[in-house]
Amino acid sequence: MRIFSAVVGMFIIGLGCSGLAPGPSFRVINHGLSDCSTLLDVCARMTCAISNEGKAPGTARVQFALYDPNGTVHRATELADIPAGQVSSISHDFKEARLAGLAETRVECTLSP
Repeated sequence: MRIFSAVVGMFIIGLGCSGLAPGPSFRVINHGLSDCSTLLDVCARMTCAISNEGKAPGTARVQFALYDPNGTVHRATELADIPAGQVSSISHDFKEARLAGLAETRVECTLSP
């Protein structure tokens, strides 16, 4: 009985340590689009602000979606290490985008598991 109690006790202690550990909690705060074109290349830079509202650092998987006015959808995924309680801006340059104008372009920034 004593061995069983000791094993059960260690199991419960192990669960308590790992189950109660706080983790990161990410949230998209805002996003924006700017022109990063050069003389020879067309480019649209999408930037997302991500907040880690958790109590531990972590890696956020940020998905970018840029919808051209002509109906083309451009997608990309970036990883960002964000300390606990901090906000980080993550950018992706869509060099393949053919923008008729930034005002008509729709953007979306989401987090994936």
